[in-house]
Amino acid sequence: MIPYNTPSAQRRRGKVDHWPTCEPRRRIGRLHCDGCAQQWAVDRWMVIIRGLATYRGKVGLIVVTAQGSDRLPWACTIEHHHDGRYGCRVEQGAADRNNESQDWRWAMLWKRVSNRLKLDGTVILAKAWEPQARGVGHLNLIVPLELVARVAGLLREMGPDYGFGFVDDGSRGRRRLRHDATGSDAAAYVASYIGDGGKVAEVLDAIREHVIPSRSFYVANQLTGVSGCTMRSLRLRRRAWAYLRGVCERPKWVELDEWVELVVEVAGSLGSRGPPHA
Repeated sequence: MIPYNTPSAQRRRGKVDHWPTCEPRRRIGRLHCDGCAQQWAVDRWMVIIRGLATYRGKVGLIVVTAQGSDRLPWACTIEHHHDGRYGCRVEQGAADRNNESQDWRWAMLWKRVSNRLKLDGTVILAKAWEPQARGVGHLNLIVPLELVARVAGLLREMGPDYGFGFVDDGSRGRRRLRHDATGSDAAAYVASYIGDGGKVAEVLDAIREHVIPSRSFYVANQLTGVSGCTMRSLRLRRRAWAYLRGVCERPKWVELDEWVELVVEVAGSLGSRGPPHA
């Protein structure tokens, strides 16, 4: 796991001092502050891990990529096998058009897929956008195992209508999750991209440069309701911890009843060296 982002931890890592009250309201604003960006990465890791760990069934992974070179041409002019791993990038104008629209195109595609599925309950347990080396994003979806083939089939059928390309559910290539994977297994795979040893800087740069959406991940309410771990709850607990130490005021955007309950709960952690983790 990424080390917790207390001022003392940052000094040990050679980072600038940072305090829990430094929390710019805008998501992109937070990612331009080194301390807030590192804390955002920790929070994202925890929400994914704790949320998916509450799911008791088997799960599967579906990866939805952007279109291929027929629609997203390479900028590289060298005659060779183009691949992002070799430094090749999609032509900038085409990449920008794809990246700027991918979020709402996905929303429209998923609405159509949902209408065809006609299922009650949660289908997408979690999703996370990741940047590809070629300069566009792709989407990881965690769904119940029994729905993987059906969902992937509909995405393959309708995805091209909304500007999406290859859909990989493990049946046509390398399986990223074993067939009997649990929610915890899926969480470890998805969260590892930004967890300990992951590519935090790459993800943060991709968000700043609009390669992937600023809302870069999602965990179903069904799961966060059980885990009690959300980005909002993590920020509020740190704010309550700072409030009890006398370094900030009560946030006006939180209802008084909720704030009092939270402060009472966090009061037991005052003896710790840093803000509460969850």
